[in-house]
Amino acid sequence: MDHQALFPQILTEAVVQGVGSVYDIPQLLHEDRSLYAIEGMFSTIYLKGHLKGKMSFFIREEGAARIVGRMLGQPEISEDASEAIDGFGELLNIVAGCFKTKLDAHKVRFDISIPSTRLTASIPASNWEHNIEQIFSSADIKFKVILSYRLDLMPEAPAAAVEPAKPKLSAADLIKMAMAKKKA
Repeated sequence: MDHQALFPQILTEAVVQGVGSVYDIPQLLHEDRSLYAIEGMFSTIYLKGHLKGKMSFFIREEGAARIVGRMLGQPEISEDASEAIDGFGELLNIVAGCFKTKLDAHKVRFDISIPSTRLTASIPASNWEHNIEQIFSSADIKFKVILSYRLDLMPEAPAAAVEPAKPKLSAADLIKMAMAKKKA
């Protein structure tokens, strides 16, 4: 499996499916790199299993408030409200779940943590083996998705030889065997 070609495609599909389920369908922006040194909301989910690493979302606070407001069925919520922080983490959880489901078809198994969300002035550096950074736009809201990972697929162990189970004897069979021994 060429994960360096497969994972960006699956990440894009997961973002479109996850964000599109609660907000306008996002578009991947190939040339835009404008979300680097801004203040915003940063949410991270850790991955453990065949895929080790983290998936992160970065968005300006007002964008998070608009998306979460729609998720909650409210016109808009305050940027500094706890609902914005919790809702943005939940949005990442939805996308990570979509990503996990899509990779399961490729026999890549992993667990995801609960999201951790905070306000920040910059995107933390990553020291993982592979990094995928994608910027999306959904109804004029830009956000960045980062997948930092190491793939650790263990070779499948050969199936162990299984001896057929011995048939269980009934109480009547045991009595008959005991009687036969007694007569002998």
